Amino acid sequence: MEVAERISRTIALTGAVLVAGLLVYKTFFVVYPGVATIHQRFGRVVQTATEPGLYWKVPLVDWAIPINLRTQRAQVSTGVLSKDMQKLNIVADVAYHITDPTTLYTKIGDSYQQNVIEPFASESFKVVIARFNAIDLTSKRPEIHALIKQDLASRLAEKYLALEDINFEFQFSQEFMNTMEKQELAERQIKTSASITKQKQEEATQAKILADTQAYDAKSKTDSLAYEKRTLADAEAYAFKIKADKLSKELIQMRAVEKWNGALPHITGSGQMLSFMPQVDTK
Repeated sequence: MEVAERISRTIALTGAVLVAGLLVYKTFFVVYPGVATIHQRFGRVVQTATEPGLYWKVPLVDWAIPINLRTQRAQVSTGVLSKDMQKLNIVADVAYHITDPTTLYTKIGDSYQQNVIEPFASESFKVVIARFNAIDLTSKRPEIHALIKQDLASRLAEKYLALEDINFEFQFSQEFMNTMEKQELAERQIKTSASITKQKQEEATQAKILADTQAYDAKSKTDSLAYEKRTLADAEAYAFKIKADKLSKELIQMRAVEKWNGALPHITGSGQMLSFMPQVDTK
């Protein structure tokens, strides 16, 4: 009997120690950096502890609910329609953090990612993508990214969440991808044709400029030769005229001498006799 009593006392004592230790453990809670802890008593928020440290609570009455204040990420996948009614999927990574943990937990609870982040992100994608044709989604990606980020940030702010960034990619249907490839091929062919046409136009322009330059040079050379010939001809004509005039004067004088009979006319006047040879006008 004594042995049995000792064993019973030992078990009871051990149990009491364990219960006491458990109660002591449940009397305190720890707040870690980057975490807010909601101190709740019978469903009512007593306080929200955000400073790291050790806090007291009533065992079995109070509850400590940790809320992560660090950057969190949510994976969102949704289907949308473009302006031209093309179907596509969007896979996104949303980075966010909580701004008001007390109000968020009180009004939304701890399922904010499923109840807020995912549906709000999906709605923002649908609203923005509906403004653009599918073919413009890639070329206008920066603009689309800015619009989605602005829209989603505004929606989350109303639910005590702050959007930090969002990254996403488009997943088009195979039919649309085939259409895009055909269109891109057609555009490349048009650009190639335009480039060839432009090159030919430039070559034609250069050929015309070269021909005009050669024609101008040939004309200038012809004009120069003609001018030189005219100048030479004018000089020769002028020299010939001078020689002809000189010969004409000499010939007239010679003819006058040939016709003279050697007799000098005599004129008497004032007691003097004058004699002279006849003068021939050479003009």
